[in-house]
Amino acid sequence: MGAPFDRLFPGGRMYQNYIQPETAFMLMALDALAYLPIARFHDELSAILEADDIGEITGDAEKFVPGILWARNANRVILAYQGTVGTRAWFYYVAGAGALPYGPAPGRCFAPFVTIANQLWPELAAVFTNADRLLLTGHSLGAAVAGMHSTELSRSGLWCEPSWLFACPRFADQAYVSARIGSSITVNLPYDAVPLLPPNVIDYLGNSLPSIRWEQVWRLLPGRLAIGAVQAAQEPLAGPDQLVVLAAANLPFNTSVHQTYQYLRSCWSGLGGNATPAAVELAALCKSLGLFDPWPSAQEGRLAEVDLTPAVAGGLLPWKG
Repeated sequence: MGAPFDRLFPGGRMYQNYIQPETAFMLMALDALAYLPIARFHDELSAILEADDIGEITGDAEKFVPGILWARNANRVILAYQGTVGTRAWFYYVAGAGALPYGPAPGRCFAPFVTIANQLWPELAAVFTNADRLLLTGHSLGAAVAGMHSTELSRSGLWCEPSWLFACPRFADQAYVSARIGSSITVNLPYDAVPLLPPNVIDYLGNSLPSIRWEQVWRLLPGRLAIGAVQAAQEPLAGPDQLVVLAAANLPFNTSVHQTYQYLRSCWSGLGGNATPAAVELAALCKSLGLFDPWPSAQEGRLAEVDLTPAVAGGLLPWKG
């Protein structure tokens, strides 16, 4: 059942023994494609994935609600969550800093993510049935909301495979993490600070979570001191079953390591010389759409200059500081 997806995205017990390297790249590619209107790639992606159907939840840009790209093959459904879009969205998250109840009490999650997760539920529920197997993935904001949804869908009894969370920020407190259901694989690049955010500002300010605002943190710990304090005070979110630190391969370091195309490039570079035909076709599609370029791309043709040959045969490049 679901033979094409079972081949491209092996799940179940396969996760206990082996994760094929194409899986990270192909899921990260879907997370990148989620930024674009589906009409630009519908037929090509359907053919590459051998999907029975693909579609999108458009989200709401004015309310900073991300879109979701979904693909179905038999009873397996993959949902790829769009990440943060534009500077205005970051200001929105900063202004809404704090926490709200989510999941079983007393668990709380980062307030803007709770609002977004709740707004997506009605359309999300129309994509799958109780008989489906779900695989959720996302980058940045998308990773946080995908992780929250995957946990709550598992709690409700649905079959959720381990979620793939790229550059996932800290979206929950320890009470929520301790009560979570299901599992996840987090994928980070070296020097990406977002997986350490939001900071545990209670330690700095002594306020209750709902009343905290980010500007208080910056006033108390200005400039570089704030970043140093965050890194020193925080440990990565407890609970993920596997943490994968990508090699920083094929990355232009004049831009933020956190950006979507940086993760896409590094996942591709990590394939070595044995990329499957489906992965090669998906990389070519992403290249044609400008997704390997710094965003936004001034002209999509620039990607003709990007070498899509994996950098090292047989695996990830070693990290060199």
